[in-house]
Parts: sequence; C-alpha cells; structure tokens
Amino acid sequence: MTTRKPIEKVHFITTPHGLEFGRVDAAIYSTPPAAFLWLSAHLESKGIECRIQDAYTKMLDLETILKDIEDFQPDVVGLSVFTIVWYDNAYLAAKIKERFPEVLLVMGGYHVNHSYEEVLQFEAVDYCLPLEGETSLAELIECLNAGDDPQKVKGLAWRENGNLVATEPRPPLHDIMTLPRFPYHKLMDHRYVPWCFSHSPKDRFMATITSRGCPNQCVFCDIGRTEGRRFRHFTAQRVADEMEYLHTEFGVNQIEFLDALFTTNNKRVIELCGILKERGLELEWACASAIRFTDNQEMLDAMAETGCKKIFYGVESGNPAILKRVKKLTTDQVRKVIGMTKKAGILSHAAYIFGLPGDTPDTMEDTLAFAKSLNTDTASFSMAIPFKGTELYDLYKDKLISTDYREYQRSAVFKVDEYEPEYLEKMLIKAHKQYYLRIRYILSRLGKIKSWHDLWIHVRIGLGFLLGKIRYKMGSHKED
Repeated sequence: MTTRKPIEKVHFITTPHGLEFGRVDAAIYSTPPAAFLWLSAHLESKGIECRIQDAYTKMLDLETILKDIEDFQPDVVGLSVFTIVWYDNAYLAAKIKERFPEVLLVMGGYHVNHSYEEVLQFEAVDYCLPLEGETSLAELIECLNAGDDPQKVKGLAWRENGNLVATEPRPPLHDIMTLPRFPYHKLMDHRYVPWCFSHSPKDRFMATITSRGCPNQCVFCDIGRTEGRRFRHFTAQRVADEMEYLHTEFGVNQIEFLDALFTTNNKRVIELCGILKERGLELEWACASAIRFTDNQEMLDAMAETGCKKIFYGVESGNPAILKRVKKLTTDQVRKVIGMTKKAGILSHAAYIFGLPGDTPDTMEDTLAFAKSLNTDTASFSMAIPFKGTELYDLYKDKLISTDYREYQRSAVFKVDEYEPEYLEKMLIKAHKQYYLRIRYILSRLGKIKSWHDLWIHVRIGLGFLLGKIRYKMGSHKED
C-alpha cells in the first residue's frame, strides 16, 4: 500500500461532540489534548511537520474543520477516539474522506485499543494504531514513503482486499525520556479553562503528561492493560524543565498533570518539589493519583509548598465490601489520606462510581453518605460503564442492554438483579444535588471564588446539577 507522494505533513484533530447531529456541544471546562503533543514531538523529531487543531475545545463546526485541513494540506489526518464519541469521529472521518480522498485517515485512542476490528469496518479509516502510537505512526510513515510492506510495522491494523490485517502488538515505549520536548506552542492559540483551579482571565493554563503505565488493577479502567503496569516516567529534572519552559516562554502559571497516577513514585515527586523550590517558580499545579500512592505527609507538604493546589482521587465507593471487590483501599485509609491532604493545604476531589460489581441500592447510599461525610472540596459521581478492555466489561458483557455508545454517557447500559437501570440515573442526579446543594458546601465554595468569570462557571455547574443535565464525571482524565 503506497501513497502518491511522500508523507510530509500530519494533521491531528480533536472531534467536537454532537458533530454527527450537526451541532457542537459546549464544554464548561477544557483540557489541552496532551496526547497529540506526544505524537507531534516524536514525528517532528523525524522531520514530519505536524499541526494540532483542538476543534473540540474551540467548538469548531464541520466546515471550519474542513477549511483548516484544506489550508494545511496534510498527507495524514489523525483522530484520537474515545468510545462515547465514536460516532462523532466516524462522521468526521467520513466527511474528511469525502472532501479529501487522497488523505490517509489514521485513528488511535482508547476505543481503538480494543475495538479496531469494529473501527476498520468503517471504510473512511485507513489505519488503526492500537496501544501506544508514537513509534508505530512514525514507522508507518517511513514504511509508506519507502514503498515497503506495512506488515513490518508493529502495532498496526488495516484492511487489505477486504480482510483485516493486524501486526504484532507494539510493546510499551521503554524509555519515555527519549521523547523530545513537547511542542506546546501548537496549543497556545486558545485559552483553556481548567477544572482544577480557581481561574480568572489573567491566568494561563496548560496540561501535560509526565508518565505512562499504571500499577493499579481497577476493574473499570484499561490503562494497566494498554500501557502496562510498569510506571514509566520523566525524571524530576525533566518535569521541572517542562514547567519552567511553559512559565517563561508562554506565561503559563497553572499546570495540570494528566498522568493517571502522578504520585506513584513518591521519591520523584519530592525531588521535583525540591527543584521547584530551588528555582523559585511561582506556579499553581494539580494532579491525579490513588490513595495508596499518596500516603506520605512529607510529600504532600512539599507539594503544597511548591504550588500544588488540588489532587484528584479515585475513591469509587464508600462501602467496605465494594471497595474490596474492586481492588481499592478501605474507608479508613481514604479518610486518612484525605485528612493528610487537607492538613497540607491541598484541595481534594473525590470521584465515585455507582453500579460497581456487587453494588445494591444500600451500598450506593453508603457511598453517598461517605462522600458527604468525607466532604472533599469537590466530588463527582458517575455510572459504571463497561468499556471494552476492562474487567468490568468481562463481568457485565452478558448484562448489556445497549451497545449504542451514544448512551454510555447518558444512561445505564446494563441490567443486574439488584436494581433497575433507571435507578443509577436517578441516583446520579440525587448524589450531585445532595452534595452540592448543602448550605455548608455552598458557603465554603463562595469564599474561594476569585473572579466574576469563576463565579459564572460555578453558577453554570450548579444549574446543570440542579436540572439533572450533568450526568457524568467532569474533569476526568480517563474515559475508559
């Protein structure tokens, strides 16, 4: 399989939600597509010019996206696909192929990791890159430019004469320190609004990733399966350099680390904080991690001293039996670490899931009661979603009542004996209302708002909860 001319340009595009229905859904918060930074950094080190168009955050309509492609004239267009927006991506891919039939359409992302056979039934897609795609995409381009057989490239899937072809899976990149500095300038044409900071128009926010892999074995997540359980990370020096570069070159003063578990290596975090303190960088930053990797008061104090403002914790349940079943820690351990986080002066966000294996109406009420008693600065409640590639899917695949991915963010898509699917939807609205409409909570939040812009965002979120329109975890870095 060859192209008519050498591949020299790659255009990465995020897909607006609702595009298949001719609309563009707005997001209250927005996060830079850091995965495209990884891909662009690697490709540009090989001499391939890249553009990143964050059409999702910018709320671009179809014609604007197509005009941007026409202006850049890429040889390859890359889309990163999350399951809940697969149909939007399929629609965009079809329109791109219709307008630019000579462009190679490549897809990667979490949905592709476990469903590339399904994706490749869609004729607009030329290649899929399951698992980590930087090296695979670079080698595919090199192979096509040389007129070689793509079967030489690991981590690749495509159709050939109507048949599915999949090469040997590509192992995770062993040393991610080999990646060049990320081309952040490609995303600086838009002002992102973070979920994790009190934010005003004068603030400048950017997100990055400093590690891959996850040693946890959460039943609802596939990161350990797709990225491996070995924690691979940038050194503390590299992370500090990235932070300083963002601050000095672009005026960024708020940084979110999108790593699945930023504090997995406590020693690295403490060393990073030491470097930040030495350099005197005045930055705010936030991260996500697990309770088990944050039980270290020395580390939390150092994080707070060097600007860490918030930590996202996946608590998941408030019932001891459910926590044990989904391979999480105890409620006492959760209380301890949340208390340590508060003692350090860092805000905490706790995420909970209704509908986990073994859940009943009683255990879900336990979770809501625990969440209110824990009283983290923010909290989110979501329905369990059995995404392919997760242990949850293996447990629930025979209980699915819908395989329409559009429903995955709106409705319960499985049925168990303990409750009706509609119960999860009602519980989700109830939990958000009961958590966020407490007088105690409202008064505490009002004291932390630092701009009219910040206040307007809080009002929008509150109205959404009140009207039952926000039905899934916001600010989450992992979709499946």
